[in-house]
Amino acid sequence: MARMKTERPKQQLPEEMLVELLALVRHQFCPDATAREWGQMSNFIKVKVLMWPAAFIRGKNFTLPVEQYSQIMREILMGVKRHGQTATIHYMPGYLMKCVQEHWRIHWVEYYEKSKSVTTIADAAIVGLARTPIRTGPTVEPIAAAHAVLTARARKPKSKPQTQLSLI
Repeated sequence: MARMKTERPKQQLPEEMLVELLALVRHQFCPDATAREWGQMSNFIKVKVLMWPAAFIRGKNFTLPVEQYSQIMREILMGVKRHGQTATIHYMPGYLMKCVQEHWRIHWVEYYEKSKSVTTIADAAIVGLARTPIRTGPTVEPIAAAHAVLTARARKPKSKPQTQLSLI
């Protein structure tokens, strides 16, 4: 008898998560935007709304699994949709940026404590005792790195030293 191969649940990659969240934003907040308007808004939304929290938590010295990050971002966006004053907003990407960044600035400690919970520490200790590597799911670390690259500014060249001495 042939065994049926059961497929294991596939872990979501950071890139896939960003594509799904961007589609969610377009569907929920910008459904009437033309392709041209969406093209102009989508990069701002990707960098300042969807990727910014990954860089923010990296700055706080922790990271989250992609699934958890995605869930948090979906909850934030749906909260904005339910409770936000979206009908009166002139520039939706800027409003979303403000809402998302404020949420993370207020609630980051909760997410940090969850990521450093006793269960997480105990699991790491068990793995360390067993000396067997455990394969963890992808984290949002690549998103934070991409955000750093996309928001890096070119450095201004240092001014040339003066070849003539001033009289003063």
